[in-house]
Parts: sequence; C-alpha cells; structure tokens
Amino acid sequence: MGRHAISIAISIFAAAIAALGAGPVAAQATGHPVVVELFTSQGCSSCPPADEELGRIAARDDVIALSLHVDYWDYLGWRDLFGSPDHTTRQRAYAETMNERMIYTPQMVIQGREHAIGSQVEKVRAAIERQLAAPAPARVSLRLEGNDILVEVTPGAPPPGESGKMKGELLMALFSDTERVEIKKGENRGRDMVYHNVVKGWSDLGGWDGAPLSLRAPRPTGVDGVAVLVQDGAGGPILGAARVSLH
Repeated sequence: MGRHAISIAISIFAAAIAALGAGPVAAQATGHPVVVELFTSQGCSSCPPADEELGRIAARDDVIALSLHVDYWDYLGWRDLFGSPDHTTRQRAYAETMNERMIYTPQMVIQGREHAIGSQVEKVRAAIERQLAAPAPARVSLRLEGNDILVEVTPGAPPPGESGKMKGELLMALFSDTERVEIKKGENRGRDMVYHNVVKGWSDLGGWDGAPLSLRAPRPTGVDGVAVLVQDGAGGPILGAARVSLH
C-alpha cells in the first residue's frame, strides 16, 4: 500500500511611521503559492510519514498544503474520520488527466501538474520548486470583510507555449489547521496521529473566464481557514490559489 546606512534607516523609519498611522487592516492573503494536495487515509500503514511531511510543508509561506482523506481503505477495519468520496473522485480525476491507471495513498499532487509518492520527500520538494518557478496564469487574493470573504482573481502569465485567455473554475477548500486522532483499529491501530490542514468540505464559487473577477463568498464557520483554487477543470492544472486564516 505504498507508494516536501542612513538612507536605509530613514526608509525604515518612514515605513514604520506609515505602518503605525495606517491602523488595523482586514486579514489578507496574496501571492503565487503552490498547492500540494496529499491524498491519505487513516487506514493506510504507509501514510504516516507522508502526513508528517505535509505538516512540514504546511509551515511554508509559499505552499498551500491540503490533506484530503479518501474513503477506499475503510474496509480494512478503521473508518477514516475525515474520509470523503469527494476526495476519492478528485484523486481519480487527477489520475485520468495524468494517464495513471490506478490511484494510491499516500499521493501528493503538486499544482495539479505533477504527482509523487507522498513520503518521497526529495521528489515532492523538487516538484514544488519547479512549480514555484513556473508562471502563474491567475493571481488570487483573499480578504476577510465581516461575514464575507472577498475573492479577487486577475490574469497572470500564461504557461510557455500557450496564448490567449486562461479559463478555470473557482473552488474553495474549507480546512482545519490540525486534527489529532487516536486510531483504534486497522493497520495503524494504536497510533496517535496529528493531521494538518484537513479538508472538511468544498464550495464551488463558479467559473473564471480569464478577465479580472471580484466576488464575495460567505465566511464559513467551524473551520480554521480556507483556500481558493482556480483550476482548469476537474483533474486539471491549478492556475492560481490563495489561502486565508479565519482567526
């Protein structure tokens, strides 16, 4: 079951004064982070090293790490508390797009373009660096405003060899920062596991036609953060993404 100087002083002083005068601002997230999705299961004995690696990757500012628990190992004696058929479907879509004949855990999918066994740290981190160096077709910004999340998408640079407007779908992943689980049955029986950025649900925010876009989404409750992905169809590459904490 096997398979992350004086003028300078003046500038700093001026910046500090400006910051003090600006007052508090709403939480905001921008940039060109790489999305890493770990398909994992509490019933998979090969998954704990990958779960731990995702925790390390999740600490990076340039990565949006998401833990997607699947449900197809539940028959082994332990029902994954976060397992979802939606995650299995998402993994199958990636497999089809990448011409893979099977799905497995632990698998990390990087920016919807590359994949690797989740415990193969060097391969995963090399893939992250490649995707960080690639252009971002979409730039995503998230801002908390009261009970809403303001989502803004602007066009970026198309991938090499491609021209014209990029299009995609906006998906919001709702996640908890950490979850601790004592596994009582199955292959990981007796293990006390800590999971990071566990996806608890998804919201479809509609399509993106390649033009600047601004929309509002209800601020969810019961989770710690959200990530918005612009994706080129089911199982397609991720064109841009951003995350924001709800705390």
